[in-house]
Amino acid sequence: MEGLHVAQAALLDVIAATTPRALERLQREGVPIKEQSTSWLLCAFLDSLPLESTLRVWDMLFVDGQVALLRAAAAAFALHEEALLAADPSELFDLGLVLECDAARLMAASLEPKLLSVATAALEARLEEAWKAEVAE
Repeated sequence: MEGLHVAQAALLDVIAATTPRALERLQREGVPIKEQSTSWLLCAFLDSLPLESTLRVWDMLFVDGQVALLRAAAAAFALHEEALLAADPSELFDLGLVLECDAARLMAASLEPKLLSVATAALEARLEEAWKAEVAE
């Protein structure tokens, strides 16, 4: 499951770069972001997003690879940043709020140039880090 851990670390990096206030709030409340994102990344949002949104994410996945999943997840956080900041702590723990995404808005947000570059850089950095750790063993 090393690939999952790499993707989760990269996702946290992307969220920190794009929606730092939301990430700080979630961490302060003890929301298990890595655990919540497991099914998103392993199942490519199949059991998380509405079907239309899932199929759009899959289109990006086939074109851009794994980074598309990071972009979609980070875009969902960005779309709901204000709601995350205002939400009652009990509403945060399943992160269902983040996944209430209109397909068109999610795709538009995930194709923002800043998000594209941040997600690509984060994934590449985490993959390089994992590769160096593997070589060192």
